Amino acid sequence: MFKLGKKGAAQRAPAEQGGFAEQLVLIVWDSRDAYSEKTYRNACAALEYAHVRCAGFDLGGSRHAPSLSDYSCVFLCAERLQQCSWPLLQELRRLVSSGGGLAVLFRGWNRHLSDILGVDCDDEWPVFRQGAPGGLKFVSDLLPALNGLELSDDDVSGHTPYDFAPGEDATVLVRDSADRPLAWLSAFQKGRAVFWNTSVLAHKDMRGLIVQSLALVQSVSVTASVNVGLIQVDDFPPPLMSELPAAFAEANPGLTPIAFYRDVWLADMIELAHRHALRYSCFAIDDYDAGIDTGRNGGHSDEAEGRLGKRLARYSESLAGAEGAIAEIGLHGHNHTPPLLSNWKTRDAMLAGFKACRAQWQAHAGLEPPVSYVPPNNEYDRDGLEALCAAFPEIEAVCGLYTAGRFEAGGDREFGPEPWNHRLFCIPRMSSGFDMPAFTRFQAISQLLTMGAWTHFFHPDDVFDVEDDSEAREGLRNVDNRPWRANPECGEQGLFDRFSDWLHALRAQFPWLRFCSTREALERFRAFQDARMTVHFGPSGVAASCTGPLLVHLRVNDLRQVNPVSVENAEIVHISKGADFTTYTLQTSDAGPVKIELM
Repeated sequence: MFKLGKKGAAQRAPAEQGGFAEQLVLIVWDSRDAYSEKTYRNACAALEYAHVRCAGFDLGGSRHAPSLSDYSCVFLCAERLQQCSWPLLQELRRLVSSGGGLAVLFRGWNRHLSDILGVDCDDEWPVFRQGAPGGLKFVSDLLPALNGLELSDDDVSGHTPYDFAPGEDATVLVRDSADRPLAWLSAFQKGRAVFWNTSVLAHKDMRGLIVQSLALVQSVSVTASVNVGLIQVDDFPPPLMSELPAAFAEANPGLTPIAFYRDVWLADMIELAHRHALRYSCFAIDDYDAGIDTGRNGGHSDEAEGRLGKRLARYSESLAGAEGAIAEIGLHGHNHTPPLLSNWKTRDAMLAGFKACRAQWQAHAGLEPPVSYVPPNNEYDRDGLEALCAAFPEIEAVCGLYTAGRFEAGGDREFGPEPWNHRLFCIPRMSSGFDMPAFTRFQAISQLLTMGAWTHFFHPDDVFDVEDDSEAREGLRNVDNRPWRANPECGEQGLFDRFSDWLHALRAQFPWLRFCSTREALERFRAFQDARMTVHFGPSGVAASCTGPLLVHLRVNDLRQVNPVSVENAEIVHISKGADFTTYTLQTSDAGPVKIELM
């Protein structure tokens, strides 16, 4: 993961002199509260991904309140804000009244802050709302790309909000499924504050809301983006089916599996890539049959020879005409068996499986050795990675899951060196599928609002993964039994149509996003991790020191505008205007410090 300091806090440096105040966030938390610590660590990670400098103050372990004169914003991630000393409360009031920002990320309360937070409540400890529903309904364009998106109670629950509402002067940002305010923005003298009346910002899915809370409350803010759009196709080439599933075959008489995958699915995906400048990374299984004995001996079956080569041959003509849409083919393993010691019984068996993959790759695929690996079922362990590296020393990236899965089985990973093997770099996937329901769209947008990346995957046979007559199954990839493409006259969208519509909307909201192969994404993530950015604000503009080129987003909430002729060592690549703010996306150079005049 991007480098954290002691106990998860980025290391703080004093603000530079010369009339410029540094963009620096203090995160207040309470080590005596596990949920407070979880929110704190989530906020640290979110800000580090955005290259925003931060420091922590522990209410449970620190005696003296820090001076806030060096900080541009404070995040409150503690429920028991009554523990705040009187000097700290006075510092918070001074910070906001003089133009700084305040964000309550984990619903906490201190009645001496009620006017700053836009709440007319003088209770020492407000009661919690009884029977509070879940859900998130975004109702303001102050949170970019989210306005109008609605998440259900099944998507998000556990708010446990206080039973109060903001005053009339506050701007409601988010409501729950019962239409009660959950987050709002308030102005207080020269500054602004946002109050999240919920505990859900402790979850990784919500990191985009944390970064955007900073952008909401500071009059000017600067965040960085890695600028990676990554779409991976697991299980390609697909297994050789003898016939299509009955329901799909009935709706498409005469269509064979190879004709569907090659002439329909792949043709549509290539057309979509050309339309939106996508570059797919495809991940191949060398054999879908039991070619490897996963028991004690671990041997390679002669029947497995040539399976990957035969599948690739079926698509060779289409792949040759893809014109860059298929950017690379990476490794997805053998027999779709996750490299967990519990599956393979012995380390030697796992190593034999990976060596069988390498033999197929060299003998039949005619490809360069892969540099990226997607574990089957997104699972692996320490022994599996050791076997992978022994058989494929060329592999540098492992792509599991970002927010899902168990850490002990290779899930819940951060972007950065793999914790069990630092030779490998983790590029975990945030979202999956073609259908793009509301929560999947939220995940994608949240990741983009955190660090300017969207990592996504799907399977060629997603359209066939539907509920059968025997029993319903969890985790269906085509839960609504949609066709691949639908006749517009029937009014029902197919999976391809829904994904195409999503990409169109995504391009409108994030036109700067650049899609790339996993190989190229690896280079960008490594460079982004090593980069550093320090931002200072002056009375007439912004100065930023960047180690190497970065894509940065400058948000201005105080009605000033960037003087375009004043921009030094950066180029404005996009401007997005809201009702009360403007966001400038700039590509910096390595020629020197970035300087921007605001007028």
